[in-house]
Amino acid sequence: MAAQGTDEAYNAFRRLKIRKTRWVTWKIDGTDIVVDVESDRKQNYKDFLKALPDTAPRYAAYDHEYKTADGRLTGKLYFIAWKPMNSNQTDKIVFAQSLSKFRSQMDGITSYQFDDIDELEELLENEYIK
Repeated sequence: MAAQGTDEAYNAFRRLKIRKTRWVTWKIDGTDIVVDVESDRKQNYKDFLKALPDTAPRYAAYDHEYKTADGRLTGKLYFIAWKPMNSNQTDKIVFAQSLSKFRSQMDGITSYQFDDIDELEELLENEYIK
């Protein structure tokens, strides 16, 4: 059975879009998708990576600011489906069933799926992202 995003879950994404926070993680709690952690603007990608559990899936959104090859400061919003390999199989199934509908409510965001923290870190470390 797919979980549904709560109003607070979507409000957290809206705060991210207007740059009130740097990142947000959401978890599934019963039949609801709820805010797990919402950062302040001063946190960076290393803080974000530390907040991701290594045994449970999470949805996350990250406001990545970086410099382009020509030196301009710009940014991208990433939606990240985090499902570590050592997650519970049942959790992974509910997570996968809920992903599409939850993600579809968030516009202007690039989606990725990761199960390895090193791959995610590589994405966020890069100064220039195509």
